[in-house]
Amino acid sequence: MENKSISFNFSKCYNLQTNGIAYLGAISSWLSSQGILVSYNFNSMNKSVTNAFKNVGFLQKHFHNHFENEAIPSTAIDFEQFQGDIRSEVELNNRVIKYITDKWLSQNNILMMPKLKDDLKSKIFELFANALEHSGSNLGCFCCGNNTTLSKKQELTLTLIDLGIGIAESVQEYFKERKGYLLENNIEALKWAFEEGNTTRESQFGGLGLALVEDFLDIADGSMEVYCNNVLLQIKGKEKSTDFIPYNFQGTIINIRLHPTDGRYGYKDEFT
Repeated sequence: MENKSISFNFSKCYNLQTNGIAYLGAISSWLSSQGILVSYNFNSMNKSVTNAFKNVGFLQKHFHNHFENEAIPSTAIDFEQFQGDIRSEVELNNRVIKYITDKWLSQNNILMMPKLKDDLKSKIFELFANALEHSGSNLGCFCCGNNTTLSKKQELTLTLIDLGIGIAESVQEYFKERKGYLLENNIEALKWAFEEGNTTRESQFGGLGLALVEDFLDIADGSMEVYCNNVLLQIKGKEKSTDFIPYNFQGTIINIRLHPTDGRYGYKDEFT
């Protein structure tokens, strides 16, 4: 039987952001897992698109034979794939923590006092843990980010993607199995998932509560978007909104953007 193949052509792609790279990486991995040969048409990429891929190490890692001499920038928030049981595999746990603290929240990107950085790291870690524990995807999760300057304003981004069942559907399954009923709709399910203290874990430890993240988004002029199933959660500073979207994304995409200013972030008592 003839092997199936697919080639990505970028002739009509003029600019590529890191959330697009994370999604391409996830889709390419899924296609490969289905026995489909995946290739990228490098000649169809303009310089901007090629550099976007190189700046997060995507081409160097996945097409090593073609880009083995291209160095990954030391400040890169690399494209990565994490797979496994994050609660029992110490090495995986440590890799995720190292990625958050040494890549995204590195001192090259944002200055933070130790206690706030540790607390924020724990909350971002829960987003990764949820993708690895509850998505039901054997592919795990995919992520990358960027630190750039737009109109003299720093922008620090992070995208996290899994191709599992989606946070909203995961919550609905939890309610059906444990409580015997479903929430009114997926918007209510997504809201429940991100309320402080709520978790689908039997241990009742952890959860996706975003109180600290919301406070930090507010002071760092940041925003967060969560796409899953047929719903969207948006946080901009202290404002939060949810809505239905006109398509059903099988999985979860989380986009975080910060616009840090000069100076160091921390709790008040860390400066006394």
